[in-house]
Amino acid sequence: MPSEGEKAEQEWRYETARLSILQSLKASVEILKAYYERLGFYTVSLLMAPIEILLEALVFIFISLFLQPAMATYVSKYGGNYLRFVLAGEIVLPYTSILLRLPHFIERKFWAHTFTVKYMFTKSSLASYILSEILNRLIFAAASSTSIIAIAWHFGVHLTSSIIARISLLSCLAFISTIGLGLIGGSLFILAESRWSNPVDTAVGILYRLFSGLYIPLEALPSWLRTLSVLVPHTMIIEAVRFTVLMDAGLLDPCVLKNIATVVIYAALTSLIGVVLMRKALKRAFREGIFMRWT
Repeated sequence: MPSEGEKAEQEWRYETARLSILQSLKASVEILKAYYERLGFYTVSLLMAPIEILLEALVFIFISLFLQPAMATYVSKYGGNYLRFVLAGEIVLPYTSILLRLPHFIERKFWAHTFTVKYMFTKSSLASYILSEILNRLIFAAASSTSIIAIAWHFGVHLTSSIIARISLLSCLAFISTIGLGLIGGSLFILAESRWSNPVDTAVGILYRLFSGLYIPLEALPSWLRTLSVLVPHTMIIEAVRFTVLMDAGLLDPCVLKNIATVVIYAALTSLIGVVLMRKALKRAFREGIFMRWT
């Protein structure tokens, strides 16, 4: 049995950890509020952004309607409507880019001395800044996802409360699915000296647009090209969402559960690789002082 002194020490450590977490969360919210208060300087850009998104959506909708006769056969198991097929697949995709790009983004901030300056003149921790960045990106991802849902609803994709609940859970899966790829991309900032671009982000963008089945149904691709679809988690996430939205399949449906399990395994394996590479990269960074100098 632990002594009274040991119990008191455990309680002190627990309370210290709790207060530290609460302080980090509070600081993250304050940083986020300050960021949005500064957006007033960019009023014109903020007004133009939705207009640009709407115009791009209209062009995409026109192209989808034009391709409908050619694609109907390939999307028959999802109801045969190509536009709904694509819109359903895009609903949770905004969440996949958050952790994919975050590590490389943070390392660039260190390299550009942005975080160094903030540490000198503020009391906020690195964790607070990272959390505020994640919250900011989650807000924008949620806004994008909601816009896609609204467009899909207009074109006949009717979502019940149970389907929306499943979409929320799949959004969480999409969020964590690329954490390993993000760590790999972040490690290349140091190991491959990739300062201004993230090669992993670029490669993933190409692969999921062409080979995940988002725009081009996998059935329309040659068998040897379909193998490329397993290189990104987007393939399984998109299929799970389509079964959920278009076929009203539950999360325990074999078609959905298989894709969820595959994404979890994919995230675990890539995270393991990412952690190994990131540790190697950080050792080199501290040894050579990469973060504290311009190169």
